[in-house]
Amino acid sequence: MMILFIILILYNLFMGIDNNAIFALFWTYLGFESYGKYRFTKGKAELVGAIAGMIAGAGFLAGYLISTLV
Repeated sequence: MMILFIILILYNLFMGIDNNAIFALFWTYLGFESYGKYRFTKGKAELVGAIAGMIAGAGFLAGYLISTLV
């Protein structure tokens, strides 16, 4: 999945397309993956990763929505 994200990011950079949507998907995916790990391990690092990933995903989603509405 990471390889596909990198390919899409490079393609968008080459074509001059904004990457906010891809980053929103990437960070949200990582946030929920960390949350799944947290549920089993109860580790603080996984919880911090989950929260940070979801916040970053929401931020990039907001950036994408703002850029498409303008």
